[in-house]
Amino acid sequence: MFLIRLGAPLASSRLIRLAICKAIEISLGQVWTAASKLAMASAETVRQEAQAAIDAASVERDEALAEINRLEERMADKDKTIELAQSELSKERAQSAKQASDNAALAVRVDDRGEKIKSLKAELKEARADNKALQGGLVEIARLASKKD
Repeated sequence: MFLIRLGAPLASSRLIRLAICKAIEISLGQVWTAASKLAMASAETVRQEAQAAIDAASVERDEALAEINRLEERMADKDKTIELAQSELSKERAQSAKQASDNAALAVRVDDRGEKIKSLKAELKEARADNKALQGGLVEIARLASKKD
């Protein structure tokens, strides 16, 4: 290192100051290098942790998006099923209404025919009574005719 001479006090104090400054500069450089390495290592650790968190969040997001797509597809299938069921229900209701109308018309026809049957039975009863009276009259005419002969 530096050689200090005994005969030169001024030069030696200057040399000591220079040596101290040089030692301080070297020490500061070493501290700075160590601090920089430590900061870089910390920054790299933070970067790695942040990247891991980003990757985990991306995986979670992708899973959520896949679940959303699956649910949307399921919902679309259910909507189609509901639409088909509603269409079938509308057809069944229309057919039921037509059958109810047909049944009402048939009930009216049955009632009309029932009344017609009652009327025809009454006419038949009357015709039988008339027929019986006519037969009785014929029997009477035949009896009178046979008495005259």
